[in-house]
Amino acid sequence: MGINELFDGIARVVERFAEELAEQRLQEKMSRAGRDPRVKSEKTEKKGVQEKKNGRDFPKTG
Repeated sequence: MGINELFDGIARVVERFAEELAEQRLQEKMSRAGRDPRVKSEKTEKKGVQEKKNGRDFPKTG
């Protein structure tokens, strides 16, 4: 094995690693943006709880 083949192999491994990192970052970004159904439902549930909580603090009139 020559030195060029060694460096080519290392370059391929580094490129593969960089692609995996980029994919992970994209997935994290998509989930933070609310495009993941699980994240969206959690935000919706939390918002509903706050609305109910705020509604109990005010006395009923009428």
